[in-house]
Amino acid sequence: MKTKFLTILIALGLLTAACKDDYLDTVPTSSVDAESAFATTKNASAAINGIYRAMVVRYLGFQTYFGHPAMMIIMDVMGEDVVFGNTSNQGHFIEQRWVSHRSDVGTLPEFAYQLYYRIIGNANIAITSIDKATGTQAERDQIKGEALGLRAFSYFNLVQLYGKRYDAATKPNAQLAVPLVLVPTTEGLPRNTVEEVYTQINKDLADAATLLTVARPYKSHINLSVIKGLQARVALVQQNWAAAVGFTTDARKGYSPMSDVQYLDGFSDVTNPEWMWGFDHVEDQSEFFGAYHSYIS
Repeated sequence: MKTKFLTILIALGLLTAACKDDYLDTVPTSSVDAESAFATTKNASAAINGIYRAMVVRYLGFQTYFGHPAMMIIMDVMGEDVVFGNTSNQGHFIEQRWVSHRSDVGTLPEFAYQLYYRIIGNANIAITSIDKATGTQAERDQIKGEALGLRAFSYFNLVQLYGKRYDAATKPNAQLAVPLVLVPTTEGLPRNTVEEVYTQINKDLADAATLLTVARPYKSHINLSVIKGLQARVALVQQNWAAAVGFTTDARKGYSPMSDVQYLDGFSDVTNPEWMWGFDHVEDQSEFFGAYHSYIS
């Protein structure tokens, strides 16, 4: 009994000696809280970069779910103008056969939902936090404008995936779509109508247009021309043809047509003058087989 008691005392003594202050530090070293991330506009710019990065990473552990580029392929192959003439092992053939999205236990509905609400959740933090950040007003406006654009872009995709098509002839469109989450929260919210979601999309884009007045750092970031392009797409879906023409005209300002040589390059270079919004995949940040370029030749 004495031996056991002595052993326990020695163990406790070693534990006490080893417990210095740094062991009791609960501040994480691999992540930052929202308050720190948006304490300055410099920090906030890094946080915005993280949101863009979330658009091109792998989701749910599947190499075919590599963020928004995967959704571009999925929505293309589900269209009526894409046909695989034989049995295919192409990575998205289940979507092409209209199987995945009709399953309530499948991963495709979860993937799109998780992807765009992850962007929305982080954009909400930026929108509600940036006004207090240390920096210039122009820097705060740029960050908020990009966050509003990202939120609008995400809801524009969600409302088309989880709501019935907008019909200008039957306004207001009372069919249910997705929940409008506009503040940082993890609480579940009821679904909003298609009309309500489009109203919010248009508001976010209009607000972003007033804030994005300076040049963007990279073409991967949203600027005013991208906002105008998104407004044109939204107007088309809402059958507002005149507005679509106006937004398209504004969006194309400052962009020149590609040359014949550039046309034959395969549209794979983000420096092409006709690319308004795109990213250059950094080699050491590639998802290898879980990436857009692994599925597009």
